[in-house]
Amino acid sequence: MRKSRVIGAVMATVAAFGMTMVTASPAAAASWNSFPTGETVTCSVWQNHPLTNSVEFRMCIIHGAGPAVQPLLSVKNNGPYAIRLKGSSESTWNSAVYCPDSYLSSGLETTCMGKTEAGNPAWDYAYGDLWLYSASTWHYGVATKYL
Repeated sequence: MRKSRVIGAVMATVAAFGMTMVTASPAAAASWNSFPTGETVTCSVWQNHPLTNSVEFRMCIIHGAGPAVQPLLSVKNNGPYAIRLKGSSESTWNSAVYCPDSYLSSGLETTCMGKTEAGNPAWDYAYGDLWLYSASTWHYGVATKYL
């Protein structure tokens, strides 16, 4: 009887752990979003990606209440064709958030938003990495914005 209770308890623990593993999502994953409206946002100047002048990107910071700030990488496709991209939104006050491989149609803008946390204007800054896919290769570019 005691042996069956122990086995039952072990199986319940394994099942619970298995469900946690199946339902848990990576904390550092994000998705591409539209540029936020109605927020206090400061951005660096648009810069061309090293691969092409038809793709611009910049790093922005959303300023919330008190010291709450959120980094975001903004990307604009000015070219005639859709582009394939992936990126990250990072900062000195929190961990990186990665946005997956995706496509951006001609004439559209998208953002990769980092986590909202407290930042310090005395030393914090945000930076974003943008990779564009062309000729079977990922091409890298970086943008930076200080608080």
